[in-house]
Amino acid sequence: RGMDPGPDRRSTLDAPWLLVVRHRGGSLEQAVAAVHRRNLAISLGILLLLGAAAILLAIGAQRARDLARQQMELVASVTHELNTPLAAIRSAGQNLAHGIVTEPAQVQRYGALIDQEGRRLTGLVAQVLDFAGIQSGSRPYAAEPVSLPRVVDEALADLDLVLEQSGLAVSRDLPAELPELIGDAAALRRVVANLLANAVKFATSGGRVTIRG
Repeated sequence: RGMDPGPDRRSTLDAPWLLVVRHRGGSLEQAVAAVHRRNLAISLGILLLLGAAAILLAIGAQRARDLARQQMELVASVTHELNTPLAAIRSAGQNLAHGIVTEPAQVQRYGALIDQEGRRLTGLVAQVLDFAGIQSGSRPYAAEPVSLPRVVDEALADLDLVLEQSGLAVSRDLPAELPELIGDAAALRRVVANLLANAVKFATSGGRVTIRG
């Protein structure tokens, strides 16, 4: 005959089961909160990367627009500058070809004019090539001792006719004992010539330009 387990034991056996689950990192609520925080941090990181990429794209697009604008300005400037020496060369060549100029002194003067304007055209072409080389990073510059007075004199010689026709009075005040510079003589000469050309372009007739060191 079986034994009666008693009222206390029967109440324990009849009670519902209770399953307790514990996460290694703590309670289930803490684990869910940790996953949520991690996902939020990953989302914020992705948003930051996307924002940085958008900023870089905007900067790149702005630089591309600036470069395109500079290229258009250079083309317009060079085209304008080419007209003057080309017109002088054509005029001198026509006068010589048609026999309008026959005296030896005049022929020599026209020949010097053609030579000078031809050198000016060469300088303009060199500027365009320099610009293209700078943009591509392939333009090599010489690093050698350069006499600044000589650079200025060569630039003045290149623009002699232009300065004469502009009506500007140009004076040069450079001490002979100036120390030599380390740089590219041709590039420096073009810089000085560009400054003088800008002075001719924007100064009024009868003005004065002084090169002082």
